[in-house]
Amino acid sequence: MKKVASLMAFIAILVLAFSGCTRNENKTVQINTLDLAVEEVFAEDIMEDILAESYDILFDAFEFGILKSDGEYDGPQCRLRTVERPEDEKWPKVVTLDFGDGCEDEDGNIRSGKIIVTITGNLREEGSVRTLTFEDYYVNGNKVEGEKTMTNTGREDGFIVFSIELAKSKIIRKDSVVIERDALKTRTWIVGEETPEGRDDVFLINGTVNRTNKDGLLITKTINNLMRARNCRFPLSGTVEISTEEYQPLAVIDYGDGECDKFATVTIGEGDETESWIINLRKKGIKWEKPDENTEASNTDG
Repeated sequence: MKKVASLMAFIAILVLAFSGCTRNENKTVQINTLDLAVEEVFAEDIMEDILAESYDILFDAFEFGILKSDGEYDGPQCRLRTVERPEDEKWPKVVTLDFGDGCEDEDGNIRSGKIIVTITGNLREEGSVRTLTFEDYYVNGNKVEGEKTMTNTGREDGFIVFSIELAKSKIIRKDSVVIERDALKTRTWIVGEETPEGRDDVFLINGTVNRTNKDGLLITKTINNLMRARNCRFPLSGTVEISTEEYQPLAVIDYGDGECDKFATVTIGEGDETESWIINLRKKGIKWEKPDENTEASNTDG
Protein backbone atom coordinates (compact mmCIF):
# COMPACT_ATOMS: atom_id res chain seq x y z
CA MET A 1 0.00 0.00 0.00
CA LYS A 2 2.85 2.36 0.81
CA LYS A 3 4.33 1.75 -2.66
CA VAL A 4 0.94 2.40 -4.30
CA ALA A 5 0.46 5.54 -2.23
CA SER A 6 3.94 6.75 -3.11
CA LEU A 7 3.32 6.06 -6.81
CA MET A 8 0.02 7.96 -6.75
CA ALA A 9 1.67 10.88 -5.01
CA PHE A 10 4.43 10.91 -7.63
CA ILE A 11 1.87 10.91 -10.46
CA ALA A 12 -0.03 13.75 -8.78
CA ILE A 13 3.16 15.80 -8.59
CA LEU A 14 3.82 15.20 -12.31
CA VAL A 15 0.28 16.24 -13.20
CA LEU A 16 0.56 19.42 -11.17
CA ALA A 17 3.96 20.19 -12.64
CA PHE A 18 2.71 19.64 -16.20
CA SER A 19 -0.40 21.72 -15.53
CA GLY A 20 1.74 24.51 -14.12
CA CYS A 21 3.99 24.47 -17.19
CA THR A 22 0.97 24.64 -19.47
CA ARG A 23 -0.44 27.59 -17.58
CA ASN A 24 2.94 29.33 -17.69
CA GLU A 25 3.19 28.70 -21.44
CA ASN A 26 -0.30 30.14 -21.94
CA LYS A 27 0.65 33.09 -19.78
CA THR A 28 3.74 33.65 -21.93
CA VAL A 29 1.66 33.49 -25.10
CA GLN A 30 -0.79 36.02 -23.67
CA ILE A 31 1.92 38.40 -22.50
CA ASN A 32 3.72 38.11 -25.87
CA THR A 33 0.44 38.76 -27.66
CA LEU A 34 -0.19 41.76 -25.46
CA ASP A 35 3.29 43.04 -26.22
CA LEU A 36 2.51 42.67 -29.92
CA ALA A 37 -0.71 44.67 -29.54
CA VAL A 38 1.13 47.33 -27.57
CA GLU A 39 3.82 47.51 -30.26
CA GLU A 40 1.18 48.06 -32.93
CA VAL A 41 -0.43 50.82 -30.84
CA PHE A 42 3.00 52.44 -30.53
CA ALA A 43 3.71 52.22 -34.29
CA GLU A 44 0.29 53.58 -35.22
CA ASP A 45 0.72 56.44 -32.76
CA ILE A 46 4.00 57.42 -34.45
CA MET A 47 2.36 57.40 -37.90
CA GLU A 48 -0.63 59.42 -36.70
CA ASP A 49 1.76 61.92 -35.14
CA ILE A 50 3.29 62.44 -38.58
CA LEU A 51 -0.17 63.05 -40.04
CA ALA A 52 -0.98 65.51 -37.25
CA GLU A 53 2.25 67.45 -37.86
CA SER A 54 1.56 67.68 -41.62
CA TYR A 55 -2.25 67.98 -41.35
CA ASP A 56 -2.48 71.60 -42.52
CA ILE A 57 -0.47 70.66 -45.59
CA LEU A 58 -2.34 67.47 -46.45
CA PHE A 59 -5.82 68.94 -45.92
CA ASP A 60 -5.30 72.58 -46.89
CA ALA A 61 -8.54 73.74 -48.51
CA PHE A 62 -7.01 77.01 -49.78
CA GLU A 63 -4.22 75.51 -51.84
CA PHE A 64 -1.56 77.02 -49.61
CA GLY A 65 -3.00 80.52 -49.63
CA ILE A 66 -2.11 80.60 -45.93
CA LEU A 67 1.60 80.38 -46.76
CA LYS A 68 2.93 83.91 -47.07
CA SER A 69 6.39 83.04 -48.32
CA ASP A 70 8.64 80.19 -49.42
CA GLY A 71 10.12 79.99 -45.95
CA GLU A 72 8.42 80.68 -42.63
CA TYR A 73 8.28 79.38 -39.09
CA ASP A 74 5.13 77.48 -38.27
CA GLY A 75 4.21 76.25 -34.78
CA PRO A 76 7.31 76.08 -32.57
CA GLN A 77 9.91 78.65 -33.64
CA CYS A 78 12.34 75.84 -34.42
CA ARG A 79 10.12 74.32 -37.14
CA LEU A 80 10.69 75.86 -40.56
CA ARG A 81 8.16 75.35 -43.37
CA THR A 82 9.14 75.95 -46.99
CA VAL A 83 7.25 75.57 -50.29
CA GLU A 84 8.75 74.85 -53.69
CA ARG A 85 6.64 75.29 -56.82
CA PRO A 86 7.28 75.32 -60.56
CA GLU A 87 7.80 78.74 -62.15
CA ASP A 88 5.06 78.40 -64.77
CA GLU A 89 2.87 75.65 -63.32
CA LYS A 90 0.68 75.38 -60.23
CA TRP A 91 1.60 71.77 -59.51
CA PRO A 92 3.43 69.84 -58.22
CA LYS A 93 4.27 71.59 -54.98
CA VAL A 94 6.81 70.33 -52.47
CA VAL A 95 6.34 71.37 -48.85
CA THR A 96 9.14 70.66 -46.38
CA LEU A 97 8.74 70.73 -42.61
CA ASP A 98 12.24 71.08 -41.16
CA PHE A 99 12.55 70.40 -37.42
CA GLY A 100 16.30 70.94 -37.39
CA ASP A 101 18.38 69.12 -34.80
CA GLY A 102 15.51 69.01 -32.31
CA CYS A 103 12.23 70.89 -32.01
CA GLU A 104 10.18 70.54 -28.82
CA ASP A 105 6.42 71.16 -28.81
CA GLU A 106 4.26 72.33 -25.91
CA ASP A 107 3.64 68.71 -24.83
CA GLY A 108 7.34 67.94 -24.55
CA ASN A 109 7.58 65.84 -27.75
CA ILE A 110 10.86 66.32 -29.58
CA ARG A 111 11.08 65.98 -33.37
CA SER A 112 14.09 66.38 -35.63
CA GLY A 113 14.87 66.01 -39.33
CA LYS A 114 12.43 66.63 -42.17
CA ILE A 115 8.95 65.62 -43.37
CA ILE A 116 8.65 66.24 -47.12
CA VAL A 117 5.19 66.39 -48.75
CA THR A 118 4.85 66.32 -52.55
CA ILE A 119 1.42 67.40 -53.86
CA THR A 120 0.10 66.86 -57.40
CA GLY A 121 -3.25 68.67 -57.25
CA ASN A 122 -6.10 70.21 -55.30
CA LEU A 123 -7.28 68.30 -52.23
CA ARG A 124 -10.81 67.76 -53.60
CA GLU A 125 -9.64 66.79 -57.09
CA GLU A 126 -10.14 63.08 -57.74
CA GLY A 127 -6.81 61.48 -58.50
CA SER A 128 -4.71 64.09 -56.68
CA VAL A 129 -1.87 62.62 -54.64
CA ARG A 130 0.02 63.67 -51.53
CA THR A 131 3.22 61.75 -50.85
CA LEU A 132 5.16 61.95 -47.59
CA THR A 133 8.84 61.03 -47.35
CA PHE A 134 11.32 61.51 -44.52
CA GLU A 135 14.87 62.73 -44.17
CA ASP A 136 16.58 61.74 -40.90
CA TYR A 137 13.21 62.19 -39.19
CA TYR A 138 12.89 61.28 -35.50
CA VAL A 139 10.04 61.49 -32.97
CA ASN A 140 11.23 61.29 -29.37
CA GLY A 141 14.30 59.37 -30.50
CA ASN A 142 12.38 56.95 -32.78
CA LYS A 143 13.44 57.13 -36.44
CA VAL A 144 10.88 56.92 -39.27
CA GLU A 145 11.68 55.74 -42.80
CA GLY A 146 9.60 54.88 -45.86
CA GLU A 147 6.89 56.50 -47.96
CA LYS A 148 3.26 57.31 -47.24
CA THR A 149 0.91 58.12 -50.12
CA MET A 150 -2.57 59.64 -49.84
CA THR A 151 -4.72 59.58 -53.01
CA ASN A 152 -8.18 61.12 -53.52
CA THR A 153 -10.15 58.19 -54.99
CA GLY A 154 -13.41 60.11 -55.39
CA ARG A 155 -16.63 60.14 -53.39
CA GLU A 156 -18.61 57.35 -51.80
CA ASP A 157 -22.08 58.10 -50.42
CA GLY A 158 -21.22 61.77 -50.79
CA PHE A 159 -18.00 61.62 -48.75
CA ILE A 160 -14.46 62.04 -50.09
CA VAL A 161 -12.43 58.84 -49.73
CA PHE A 162 -8.64 58.87 -49.56
CA SER A 163 -6.58 55.75 -50.19
CA ILE A 164 -3.59 55.58 -47.83
CA GLU A 165 -0.65 53.39 -48.82
CA LEU A 166 2.37 52.84 -46.62
CA ALA A 167 5.30 51.30 -48.47
CA LYS A 168 8.55 49.99 -46.98
CA SER A 169 7.77 51.77 -43.74
CA LYS A 170 10.25 51.31 -40.94
CA ILE A 171 10.25 52.60 -37.38
CA ILE A 172 13.56 52.18 -35.63
CA ARG A 173 12.79 52.57 -31.95
CA LYS A 174 15.26 54.25 -29.65
CA ASP A 175 15.84 50.84 -28.02
CA SER A 176 16.99 49.59 -31.50
CA VAL A 177 13.88 47.41 -32.09
CA VAL A 178 12.87 47.67 -35.77
CA ILE A 179 9.19 47.69 -36.79
CA GLU A 180 8.64 47.21 -40.56
CA ARG A 181 5.11 47.68 -41.89
CA ASP A 182 3.18 47.89 -45.17
CA ALA A 183 -0.37 49.24 -45.11
CA LEU A 184 -3.35 49.87 -47.35
CA LYS A 185 -6.21 51.85 -45.82
CA THR A 186 -9.12 54.07 -46.73
CA ARG A 187 -9.72 57.32 -44.86
CA THR A 188 -13.27 58.65 -45.39
CA TRP A 189 -13.89 62.32 -44.55
CA ILE A 190 -17.27 62.09 -42.80
CA VAL A 191 -17.43 65.42 -40.92
CA GLY A 192 -15.92 68.87 -41.51
CA GLU A 193 -15.25 68.96 -45.25
CA GLU A 194 -17.51 71.96 -45.80
CA THR A 195 -16.04 74.10 -43.01
CA PRO A 196 -12.77 76.06 -43.14
CA GLU A 197 -11.95 75.12 -39.53
CA GLY A 198 -10.02 71.85 -39.54
CA ARG A 199 -10.57 71.18 -35.85
CA ASP A 200 -14.02 69.73 -36.54
CA ASP A 201 -12.79 67.14 -39.07
CA VAL A 202 -13.71 63.49 -38.45
CA PHE A 203 -12.51 60.48 -40.46
CA LEU A 204 -13.51 56.82 -40.65
CA ILE A 205 -10.60 54.45 -41.30
CA ASN A 206 -10.63 50.87 -42.62
CA GLY A 207 -7.91 48.66 -44.02
CA THR A 208 -5.02 46.33 -43.27
CA VAL A 209 -1.44 46.59 -42.04
CA ASN A 210 1.06 43.76 -42.60
CA ARG A 211 4.37 43.19 -40.88
CA THR A 212 6.83 40.36 -40.38
CA ASN A 213 8.34 39.89 -36.94
CA LYS A 214 11.93 38.92 -36.15
CA ASP A 215 11.03 35.20 -36.42
CA GLY A 216 9.60 35.59 -39.92
CA LEU A 217 5.97 35.35 -38.81
CA LEU A 218 3.52 37.36 -40.92
CA ILE A 219 1.23 39.44 -38.72
CA THR A 220 -1.87 41.18 -40.09
CA LYS A 221 -3.73 44.03 -38.47
CA THR A 222 -7.31 44.57 -39.70
CA ILE A 223 -8.82 48.01 -38.99
CA ASN A 224 -12.62 48.11 -38.64
CA ASN A 225 -14.40 51.49 -38.69
CA LEU A 226 -11.77 53.28 -36.65
CA MET A 227 -13.07 56.80 -36.01
CA ARG A 228 -10.57 59.62 -35.58
CA ALA A 229 -11.34 63.29 -34.91
CA ARG A 230 -8.87 66.11 -35.43
CA ASN A 231 -9.62 67.52 -31.99
CA CYS A 232 -8.81 64.25 -30.16
CA ARG A 233 -5.38 62.69 -29.99
CA PHE A 234 -6.78 59.16 -29.60
CA PRO A 235 -9.23 57.08 -31.69
CA LEU A 236 -12.85 57.62 -30.65
CA SER A 237 -14.18 54.18 -31.54
CA GLY A 238 -13.67 51.11 -33.71
CA THR A 239 -11.68 47.91 -33.39
CA VAL A 240 -8.37 46.52 -34.62
CA GLU A 241 -7.85 42.76 -35.00
CA ILE A 242 -4.33 41.33 -34.89
CA SER A 243 -3.99 37.93 -36.59
CA THR A 244 -1.55 35.39 -37.94
CA GLU A 245 -2.30 32.56 -40.40
CA GLU A 246 -2.70 30.22 -37.42
CA TYR A 247 -4.57 32.51 -35.02
CA GLN A 248 -7.45 34.68 -36.24
CA PRO A 249 -7.75 36.91 -34.40
CA LEU A 250 -4.88 36.71 -31.96
CA ALA A 251 -5.97 39.88 -30.17
CA VAL A 252 -8.66 42.56 -30.54
CA ILE A 253 -8.08 46.19 -29.62
CA ASP A 254 -11.31 48.07 -28.84
CA TYR A 255 -11.15 51.87 -28.77
CA GLY A 256 -14.53 52.45 -27.14
CA ASP A 257 -17.86 53.98 -28.09
CA GLY A 258 -17.11 57.51 -29.24
CA GLU A 259 -15.70 59.28 -26.19
CA CYS A 260 -12.31 60.99 -26.37
CA ASP A 261 -10.37 59.08 -23.70
CA LYS A 262 -6.87 57.71 -23.27
CA PHE A 263 -7.73 54.02 -22.86
CA ALA A 264 -8.21 51.04 -25.17
CA THR A 265 -9.15 47.47 -24.23
CA VAL A 266 -7.16 44.51 -25.56
CA THR A 267 -8.86 41.10 -25.50
CA ILE A 268 -6.70 38.00 -25.92
CA GLY A 269 -7.89 34.44 -26.49
CA GLU A 270 -11.08 32.83 -27.77
CA GLY A 271 -14.44 31.75 -26.38
CA ASP A 272 -14.45 31.30 -22.62
CA GLU A 273 -10.66 31.48 -22.43
CA THR A 274 -10.17 35.20 -22.86
CA GLU A 275 -8.42 37.89 -20.88
CA SER A 276 -8.88 41.64 -21.19
CA TRP A 277 -6.29 44.31 -20.49
CA ILE A 278 -6.32 48.09 -20.55
CA ILE A 279 -3.74 50.00 -22.62
CA ASN A 280 -2.92 53.57 -21.64
CA LEU A 281 -2.69 55.32 -25.02
CA ARG A 282 -1.17 58.44 -23.48
CA LYS A 283 1.85 56.32 -22.54
CA LYS A 284 2.35 55.37 -26.22
CA GLY A 285 1.07 51.88 -25.44
CA ILE A 286 3.92 51.17 -23.04
CA LYS A 287 1.81 50.67 -19.91
CA TRP A 288 -1.17 48.41 -19.43
CA GLU A 289 -3.11 46.71 -16.68
CA LYS A 290 -5.88 44.17 -16.22
CA PRO A 291 -9.19 45.94 -15.61
CA ASP A 292 -10.66 45.79 -12.13
CA GLU A 293 -14.14 44.27 -12.37
CA ASN A 294 -15.30 46.55 -9.57
CA THR A 295 -14.13 49.79 -11.16
CA GLU A 296 -14.88 51.67 -14.34
CA ALA A 297 -12.09 51.32 -16.91
CA SER A 298 -12.92 54.37 -19.01
CA ASN A 299 -11.50 57.82 -18.43
CA THR A 300 -12.33 61.04 -20.26
CA ASP A 301 -8.84 62.53 -19.86
CA GLY A 302 -8.05 63.09 -23.56
